[in-house]
Amino acid sequence: MSAGNPFGCYDRRFVKELLPVLIGAVVVVGLKLALPRSIPTWPIHAMLALIMAYAIAISVAAIRRLDELEQRIQLIAIAVSFTLTGILVTAADILEQDGFPRIGGSWLWLIMAAIWFVSALVLRRRYR
Repeated sequence: MSAGNPFGCYDRRFVKELLPVLIGAVVVVGLKLALPRSIPTWPIHAMLALIMAYAIAISVAAIRRLDELEQRIQLIAIAVSFTLTGILVTAADILEQDGFPRIGGSWLWLIMAAIWFVSALVLRRRYR
């Protein structure tokens, strides 16, 4: 991993592996939006779940290619992201009961990824 890139594990090989995942997700979401509501959506949801499972598998494989320090940085960043996202989900659930709008799962993934990114940047600077 280069000194300036906290996500060096996501190299060209990872991008080549991730590209079919992104294309598949766009196609599946496009199908869901394009198909009439009368058609059952469980096959589309199953395809999307399989695509997400594959994305997780290639992400784990990319992290496993890192050295021990870089793996430690990613582990701590993921733990921070997991914890803060859990706190935010709980707070959002409590606020939703008081009339605030519901936060969907897609937003939660974006929040978790953003926290992971910021945590990795901070930890990377700490271990520099």
